[in-house]
Amino acid sequence: MNIALSDIESNPNRDLNFNPLHEEKLVALMASINETGFWSNVIVRPHPEKKGKYQLSYGHHRLESAKRCGIKEAEFVVRNLDDNFMIKMMEAENSEDYRYCPLSLLESCRAVVNALAEGRIASFYKVEDGTLPPEGNPERYRGTFKQGEKWQAQHSVNREPVYLGLFATRKEAAQAYRTAVKGTFVFVGNTEGIRYAPSFIPVLSVGDKGGQTLRFPYNVADISRFLGREVAKGKDTNGNPVEGADSKTRAALDALYLLEVKAINVATIKEMNWSQLIRYVADAKAHRERTVLRVVKTKDEIAKLNAEALRIQAEQKTKEKTIADAKAALVKKLAEAKREGDAKAAKEAKERMAVKEAEAEKAAETFEVKKAALNVKVAEVKQKEVTAKEEDKYLPVRKEADRIVHKLERRDEEAEIKALARRPLNANDRERLRQAALKLGEWYNTWVADLFLPPLSTKSSLAEYHNREEAKRRVESKETK
Repeated sequence: MNIALSDIESNPNRDLNFNPLHEEKLVALMASINETGFWSNVIVRPHPEKKGKYQLSYGHHRLESAKRCGIKEAEFVVRNLDDNFMIKMMEAENSEDYRYCPLSLLESCRAVVNALAEGRIASFYKVEDGTLPPEGNPERYRGTFKQGEKWQAQHSVNREPVYLGLFATRKEAAQAYRTAVKGTFVFVGNTEGIRYAPSFIPVLSVGDKGGQTLRFPYNVADISRFLGREVAKGKDTNGNPVEGADSKTRAALDALYLLEVKAINVATIKEMNWSQLIRYVADAKAHRERTVLRVVKTKDEIAKLNAEALRIQAEQKTKEKTIADAKAALVKKLAEAKREGDAKAAKEAKERMAVKEAEAEKAAETFEVKKAALNVKVAEVKQKEVTAKEEDKYLPVRKEADRIVHKLERRDEEAEIKALARRPLNANDRERLRQAALKLGEWYNTWVADLFLPPLSTKSSLAEYHNREEAKRRVESKETK
């Protein structure tokens, strides 16, 4: 069917701002179109909202190249495609056009999650309808536990267990469970890393809520399966093949998570290859979760210490009131004894008042000691946070130091050198190799090692520089002779 190019819009899942077209491919396609014409095997679907308009399933580079070549109209294949197919066709196109560009898979993953949130593709999990499955169904008695002579029902829809009571029969307990969880999603199998569309934040991510709605759950394996990117993970106990999420899909979803929480930005990752992105995302995620965990832990510790301080304060007030009430009663008793001329009773009241005074002083001292100890703990927690932040600042330097140490210790050429040493080298080549090794060792000893000496004062630095230059001149002089 001939269609005006101006009536064709991009695949609705395609984000050309996030993942732009490649200029090199456009130039190559323009040359091909000028030589052999526009190939008519591109599929479009009728626009679901605009009459007379169409949406491209794939071939975005080809369409743009045709427009640049001045083509106004061309033949296209028109099919009624659903959103599942449109997303999968876009991923197939991205896999071909952007094989080494991670942004293309990020775009595909985002398209799946957005379509899931908007209800354009089917949910990955079934919704509990509240009815009890028939006898023999393995899911029939979910959420039920034997408790003595009765059956207990409970669920953990919001990750915290909710007890629903004890029932005479397991069937009653199971039905209570079904009723309580009606309308929620049933997770079967691995629920690792569950997220809720349209968010990319893992639910159990440290310090994060992971999506404001619980209506559209998914995990890495679901997205990987939808896009046809599952990889073999071995076999189960019955010898059946087990498939799981591929590392690239996992990295793509984690990158989208970090972009969502503004821990990274597109400008930083857009030029990376897969190896670089996987490593970068893993480090960024670990750093974020480590620092967030520390902040959350610090807040929790301080909150507990503050709660303990309030408890001690309340206990102190209660104790002070008890002693004050006892002293008031003794004052009243002393006054009565004096009025009645009862010297013995007056003496006893005074002695008991002295005891209460001592008790009040001791209690005050005890509470002061407790409060001082709590203040010390709060100060320690805060100081740990300051120290940890300093360690975080130093972390990039530590990583670079680890990398260089690893490189210096690897000795990659050891096997090659041993193999060469066993070969029948002539005397000249053997000596050349020996001298090269000596020079390299001297370079490590006199230059590399010196760079990592403890910092010196300005005077010491100058003396060290002069000594090094003098040694260098002596070596050069020997080589000249």
